[in-house]
Amino acid sequence: PVDLEMADRLLDLCGDLILKITLAPELENGEELLRMFATDPRSRAEVSFAHTTMDHDEAVRWFDSCPRARHVTHAFNAMEPLRHREP
Repeated sequence: PVDLEMADRLLDLCGDLILKITLAPELENGEELLRMFATDPRSRAEVSFAHTTMDHDEAVRWFDSCPRARHVTHAFNAMEPLRHREP
């Protein structure tokens, strides 16, 4: 589960040392966590998506709207199976 209080404490303690975070934005509070690390001035972290159930359109939306969202980690690990008409 996403713990926004813990994330805020981490940013206070070592925000500029965190270079990459990996998350699934569809989790409860996942979008808030993504925005926190991607926009907070204490953070330099790049965002990588992992173990996510988001589809292609949602991924494109994030990549287009969040400049620090640039990576995918663990692609196809704990994700829905690929379907030829639904990337």
